[in-house]
Amino acid sequence: MEDIGAVLLTHDHVDHVGTAGVWQRESRAQVGIHEKDSPVVAGEERRRGRGVGARGKLMVLFSGLFSWTIATDPVRPDRTFGDREILDLLGLRVETIEASGHTLGSCAFRLATEGVLFAGDAVKGRRGKPEPPIFVEDGAAAQDSFRKLVTMDYEVLCPGHGSPIRRT
Repeated sequence: MEDIGAVLLTHDHVDHVGTAGVWQRESRAQVGIHEKDSPVVAGEERRRGRGVGARGKLMVLFSGLFSWTIATDPVRPDRTFGDREILDLLGLRVETIEASGHTLGSCAFRLATEGVLFAGDAVKGRRGKPEPPIFVEDGAAAQDSFRKLVTMDYEVLCPGHGSPIRRT
């Protein structure tokens, strides 16, 4: 665990924050998240999203029924960032890209020299194709962010859920 020096969070949802506090505590990893989602992971604020379409509404229903079984301890981020910041991680140049909508502070990370875009849940991978999120805090912003990310320069787009998508 001591090899882990940083944990970058794409957004504040429990399935992505998960063990960030453990990494922070056990390996002293620096935890970073977009400034707009920082209060949520720190336990200072709660938000609710809404489902888009039948699948999204069903997901919201089930997540509401079982949300009490899934919890994480609050995590106080060591670092927050905004749009278009450049982070240096182990010599890699990582660009932060605001991708609000799924959450108010959703963001993506682009390793331009490697041709990789980590989109978080702003893009879903379904059957090898990108799709917009079905659970959002701001529907219009989610659509805008989805369009922005899928039209960026990348060789491989890594969604928060689903298989990586290779540009053809």
